[in-house]
This record gives sequence, structure tokens and C-alpha cells, in this order.
Amino acid sequence: MTVSRRGLLRSAAAVVPAVVLGSVLPGTARAAGGADAAQPQWQLFPCPETSGTLGFNGLDFAPDGTGWAVGDHTTWGGFFEGSDTEPAAWRWDGTQWTRFAASAFGDCETLRSVSVGGRDDAWAVGSASDLTPRLLHWDGKAWTNRTAGLRSAVRPARVSGSGSGVWLVGTRGGGDFGPVVLRWNGAQWSEVALPSDVARNVSLSAVKAVAPDNVWVAGDIADGTGSASVRKPLVLHWDGGGWTRLPSPAGAAAGAVQDVLVKGDDVWAAGYAGGVPLAARWDGRAWTATSPAVVKGAGITGLASYGAEVRATGYQLPPLQRWDGRAWSTATPPFAYVSGTAVLATGPDGSLWMAGRGGTSGTDSDNYTIARLPAGA
Repeated sequence: MTVSRRGLLRSAAAVVPAVVLGSVLPGTARAAGGADAAQPQWQLFPCPETSGTLGFNGLDFAPDGTGWAVGDHTTWGGFFEGSDTEPAAWRWDGTQWTRFAASAFGDCETLRSVSVGGRDDAWAVGSASDLTPRLLHWDGKAWTNRTAGLRSAVRPARVSGSGSGVWLVGTRGGGDFGPVVLRWNGAQWSEVALPSDVARNVSLSAVKAVAPDNVWVAGDIADGTGSASVRKPLVLHWDGGGWTRLPSPAGAAAGAVQDVLVKGDDVWAAGYAGGVPLAARWDGRAWTATSPAVVKGAGITGLASYGAEVRATGYQLPPLQRWDGRAWSTATPPFAYVSGTAVLATGPDGSLWMAGRGGTSGTDSDNYTIARLPAGA
């Protein structure tokens, strides 16, 4: 009998207990407002990794203060062996982060998103090595595969919600290619039909489930045909009985929405448009579009609330951007240099969380860290 390299890695991981990341290390605090010690300080929770690379794809917290960070871990076996990818996940119990063994997620290869309802209720979505979907539920003791009954061609992207109100967006592959929206009713997944004008040529990459009658999904849609076709930002709202398509947050510009934030009565959509970052606020009547920095080729991938402000992260931008109600500016991140993209989330106590790969410079970017900025904005 032959055993694959990945199988050996999984077998080894199965006998390794979860790793506790401990408390904040001395000397790892960083002032949110620069050198002013009176400002809230970033608290760093390093995620040591001695082999391969880590990628953070999702971060979320429940009202009770528990949280999960998910992503993937990739190792390289040499020029002729290629690479192996397995899920990576960390659980916050209110005091410390604990890393879970990859074997806890069965044959799942990567985790793309997580939604946390409580210490015994969390959902993570991803895929196996053959790209078939994996929808996993945490019951406080173990992760269970809840993919049964779902078509193998579904490619999940994001998940949001808890209890019997969990929503998922992604892509349906195969001969019936197009966007897909799924809803968990406490017992099974069912597809929620989209309006006919967005049932095709749409990519969905963001979802935010606030209540059964208040769900937001977003992405981009093809406008035009043939060589004249361009992709434009798309935002849809579910009111419990049907969908409403909002005007594009970028007007006629090409682009896409990559994250959605519901903050009070406002809804934020962020991504890119016209070749620059896009952040737009919907007040119930119209969009007000802004741009954190006019950097060609840059975009926003994550939004989070911090007090009265909004924080954003993305690619080809300073690691953390701040909206103070009037304008965007660069905020102090937990690490000066970020390699790749980071993820953001807001804790139930108002704290800001950020997970990513960073350091003090471009040559010191292999520090994988989950960081917390206490409430205080």
C-alpha cells in the first residue's frame, strides 16, 4: 500500500494536539495612533509557522466573544514533488488563540470563509482537493461535514449568519454555470433563486446576513455582450420575500464589490472600480462613493467597523485605511509591512481584529500574526 505525502502530513497532524498561541508577548504592542502611548495599543498574537506558508482567508466573532480565523497552510516538497495544501484554523476562547490540527476538517483542503454564532455554533466553507465543496459546522466539540445533498459543482466563496439563518454565496460550475446563493434553515441547505436579470454572467464574492429579512450579497455582473462587455459592481438586498438590485455603487465604471459591511443604517460596499480602490456608502437612497487612495491597480478586500469609524484593508495599498466620517487616511496597522492580503473583523466589545502576514519591512514579512486593537476610537 502506498501512502501519499499529504496523507502522511494529515496522519501526523491527527496525533498532534491543538497548539495554544498564548497571551500577548512582551514588547509586541504597537500604538494605533503612532507614537502616542495614550492611544489604544495593538496586541499581537503570533502564529508560529516553521514550514511552508499560511494564508488567512476569514475571521469572525460571535456575540459571546468567541471567534475563529481560517485559511490554509501550504508546504513544498521539492521541485519534483510539488506542493501540499491543508486547512488552517485558530479558535479564540476570549483569552487565547488555539490552532486546530488539519485533520479536524476531514478531507477539506482549504477554508475560504467563516461565520461564528457562538462557542457551539460556527460555519466554515471551502473545498477538497478535487474542488468539490465542503460546508463544515462546529458544535462546540468538533467540526462536522454538512455538505450532504449539495451539488458537487458548487464552489463556495463566503458564508455569513448563524443558527437557522446562515447564507452562502459562490459559483455553480458545470453545464449550469452561474452564481449560487444557499440558505441553511437549521436542517438543510436550499438554493435561493436570484432575479432573472442576474441569474447569469454574475460572480458573487460577498454576503452579510444581518437578519432573516436583511441579507446583502455582492460581486460583479457582465454589462454588454461580446468585446463590448465589461464587468461592473453588483449589490443585491434580500428583504425576506425577494431581492432588490441596487444601483451600481460605482456608477458606470467597471469594477467589482469584494466585501460588504452593515454599520447602523448604512451599508458599505468595497472593492475596486475604474482601476482604483472603491468604498461606497448606501444610506437607503443613494450611494456616496469614495476612494481611500488613488492607486492604480489597487483594491479593497476587507471592511470592519471600529467605533464610529470604518477600517479597510486590501492589496497595493497601505495595510490599513481609516474612514473618520469625513475622509480616508492611513491608519497604524499592527505590522508596518503586509505581504499579500489581510483579513479584518470587529469583536463584540468593539475591538478591531486583523490577521495577516507581515513584518517591519519587505525583507521581514514572514511573521504570521492575529492582532487586536482594543475599543477606543
